[in-house]
Amino acid sequence: MNKKNQSGFPVYPRTAETNGENVYRGPVGGSGVNIGEGPIGASGANIGECPGTRDALPPHGGDVYGALAGGQPEPLDFSANISPLGLPEGVRRSLAERADEFTRYPDPHCRMLRAALSEKHGILPGHIVCGAGSADLIFRAARALRPRRALVTAPAFSEYGRAAAEAGAEVSHYPLSYPGFAITEGMREAVTGTDLAFLCNPNNPTGVLTPRETIRGILLACEKAGAVLIVDECFMDLVDDPGAFTAEPLLTGHDNLIILKAYTKTYAMAGLRLGYALCGSASVAGRIAETGPPWSVSAPAQIAGVSALKETAYLGELRAIVQKERGRLKAGLAAIGTEVLGGSANYVFFRIEGQPGSGANAQPGEGAKSLSSGANAQPGSGANAQPGDGAKSLGSGANAQPGEGAKDAEGSLPAPIAGRGIGFAAAMAGRGILIRDCSNFKGLEDGTYFRAAVRLPEENDIFLRAAQSALKDT
Repeated sequence: MNKKNQSGFPVYPRTAETNGENVYRGPVGGSGVNIGEGPIGASGANIGECPGTRDALPPHGGDVYGALAGGQPEPLDFSANISPLGLPEGVRRSLAERADEFTRYPDPHCRMLRAALSEKHGILPGHIVCGAGSADLIFRAARALRPRRALVTAPAFSEYGRAAAEAGAEVSHYPLSYPGFAITEGMREAVTGTDLAFLCNPNNPTGVLTPRETIRGILLACEKAGAVLIVDECFMDLVDDPGAFTAEPLLTGHDNLIILKAYTKTYAMAGLRLGYALCGSASVAGRIAETGPPWSVSAPAQIAGVSALKETAYLGELRAIVQKERGRLKAGLAAIGTEVLGGSANYVFFRIEGQPGSGANAQPGEGAKSLSSGANAQPGSGANAQPGDGAKSLGSGANAQPGEGAKDAEGSLPAPIAGRGIGFAAAMAGRGILIRDCSNFKGLEDGTYFRAAVRLPEENDIFLRAAQSALKDT
């Protein structure tokens, strides 16, 4: 449990000092500084991170270890979009019952897991590749395909471009435009001259869904250009109607399509590392499988993967919670003056006008202009709300359904952090809450965009109270 102040917020100091050195700097934008740095040793070397990784690894959400390494209490993590229900009980039991199997090497071909996935998706096992999370498969696919030129939407998950570049490709970007950030038919022309294209559905971090027919058009354009299309559907299980948007029906007859899936978000299995690729071509699947090291998927991950597919009641409960709480978060954020731009899965994408360029690096006194109760919201920017989300318009919160607003928004608030203008993400960290500062996503570098996960009702209440308070402090 986190320590709490009198207002009920977890205490999460923004900085700690050791020999005059700042050892925790909170969430960081695009500056390349590690989100959570460990204690400084006597030699001055940082022992909380591996040598050379500060600039090599881009910051992602979910780095609670950075806080813990710096001696901070465990934060409430809204920066990683993980199921708030935790690991399914059936998965826990399976892991405990079969723990003796961990003494032997895992199946290098993931036979039982691929058979279970084959039954779930109606695709032959030879078209399925399993990996240590979808990120592993992104890099393995790039190495297997060896593209000369790759196209990535912007903004999107940073590892697409990084994997393609590491494989030797020249990477170009297809910009998605504010405020809708929609992937449109225009991408069909952009794939000309490329060998590999990536898109994410729903997009990360914007949460915008792309219709299947739009993806079909892009897929056909890729086919004509001789390019492979990789569609990342790691959040698809958490949208309201996955069957209407998934590209799975396009796998038949399209050898150039790869669809990425993961257990990470849906089943709260981020630490186990398990993802898989559905490939239109068995030959392509084989090439991807050959690029990975042997035993890349651990025995616990394979056991958990088979067991999780049986958790239909868990998945139904999760979707119901996500749909209701996503609406509350959208309505609550709009009511306190942020511009809610998207969110169709288990996270909400929003903008705060006037934030400093890199929230966590702003010095006291360099703060951003104060908000004017939603005056900067753009008309129509709530158009991405899904049915039942409750946030039809921005700026007033007037459309929130009864009981769906920012509960206790006018109640007691935490004491402000010393110093003003430190940026919204850092102000939230000071209140014990991690959110995703999106300024290291290409196209969102101005530091005004943020992403927050959808969690349980009581946690979302804490988040909304803290957000209202933090806005006054930035």
